[in-house]
Amino acid sequence: MFKNFIMCMFVMCMLVISGCVQTSFTEFSLSELEEFQYGTENKDFLMTDGYLIFEISSENEYNKSKGFIVETLSKYFINPRNIMHSKKDSKDLVIVQVDVPILRTMNDDLVAMYYIYNNDTLYFKLSPQKLSELNSEMSSAMGYGLNKVRNLEISLTMHNDSNMPSKYTIPDMFVNNVPTFGDRFELAIDGKIDLTLTNFQVERALADPIEIFKM
Repeated sequence: MFKNFIMCMFVMCMLVISGCVQTSFTEFSLSELEEFQYGTENKDFLMTDGYLIFEISSENEYNKSKGFIVETLSKYFINPRNIMHSKKDSKDLVIVQVDVPILRTMNDDLVAMYYIYNNDTLYFKLSPQKLSELNSEMSSAMGYGLNKVRNLEISLTMHNDSNMPSKYTIPDMFVNNVPTFGDRFELAIDGKIDLTLTNFQVERALADPIEIFKM
């Protein structure tokens, strides 16, 4: 029986104005995902820490709009909090901490973006309705919304923190920034791999959960 609690960190999701990069990054522990699936608690979902990072026109705009931002994001993400302003490469950014769910089954009514883990398989899913509504609210109030979904880069890291090598399969995607055709691989003890979904996979995630990792 695994001793650790579930821990997978949703590090950043950038929802920014047209022409800028959008990124979602999450690190998963293989042993903790197995504990979620086979553990005695039998939870319907687990909640992980996450961050939303998106560009804003200026620090003054942030100061005027931060209440609206938190209120709006609360409709599409879970428990937005600890909002702050940051600067990077002359860009003004908003950072908001949220809770990100990993579910056992699909539920587009819950949040705009989430993961599913069952039958030793990790999936990614986007809610088209919630993304559209969020884009509309942000655009109406602040003059900008989300980029096209196909420009949303979804990246994740798989960490084998068990005491033996782990066999896994993946579909066609980028592995450590190299295009890779789906196959059976082995992840060494304490090994990590970085996976990035293709644009086609991200677009498909609007309709169906996309398989991205299978143990």
